[in-house]
Amino acid sequence: TIDKRFCIVRNVFDVVPSCLSLWLTLSHTAVPDMPWNKFRSWDSQARYWSNSWVKYHNRLREEAKTTPTFFMTYE
Repeated sequence: TIDKRFCIVRNVFDVVPSCLSLWLTLSHTAVPDMPWNKFRSWDSQARYWSNSWVKYHNRLREEAKTTPTFFMTYE
């Protein structure tokens, strides 16, 4: 059983471009050949990941009603 939980989150508008850049370049430092929002997969990927994160964080907030949870954000 979980006694306490820490949830560290980053703004989704920062995460999605960062993840797409990583997937497109397979590097944490390389830059894609064109802006990430020009790739065909941008709309579907942004929609998929934002929906997935909303579901995940909704579940965390629901579980926080019974499990002490500290939420922290960063940029």
